[in-house]
Amino acid sequence: IALIFVVKFAKTDVLASFHASIRTIFYLFSFAILLCKGLVICKTMDKYRHWHQTSFKVRDYECDLQGRVNNSVYGNYFEHSRHEFLLFKGIDFAELCEQKIHLVVRHLEIDYLKSLSSRDEFTVFTKVEPQGRLKVLFHQHLLSNLPADEHDLKEQNNPSRILYAKAIVTGVAVNEKGKPFIPDVFQKMI
Repeated sequence: IALIFVVKFAKTDVLASFHASIRTIFYLFSFAILLCKGLVICKTMDKYRHWHQTSFKVRDYECDLQGRVNNSVYGNYFEHSRHEFLLFKGIDFAELCEQKIHLVVRHLEIDYLKSLSSRDEFTVFTKVEPQGRLKVLFHQHLLSNLPADEHDLKEQNNPSRILYAKAIVTGVAVNEKGKPFIPDVFQKMI
């Protein structure tokens, strides 16, 4: 009987130790996964650190009968964000027009990834890069803001941000005759 007790006790002790080891390995593995996810999210949102930001809130009249923002309205969001970007860089769009420098959209491509609804709050991130001698590319991403109850935790690397749409806009400058040229303001943009 004593031998059976010792064997049972030894099995129980080994089994408990085994379970504790498995549990520890599971916790460490779970922590590693969370850490990696956090790093990926931080790295993903970190890319927007040097982008210009313009915040919006969806208005009811921008929605269609299905309660979603109409596709054409996204173009307005992106255009307003480009104008805000220019102002941030010290370039006044209206003043350029008075100087007969017209910045025009040559090509606009929007990828609609998820629908915005009434009262959604979001931010358009904008950056620009030269393309060739006469053109510039605006890269724009429309991401959700944090839910209202999370404003205290407002960090850019928050995983709750959703990418709703992306745009690539090719812009050129034309003179009063419609001829493309390279204005000095292109250097200020980049």
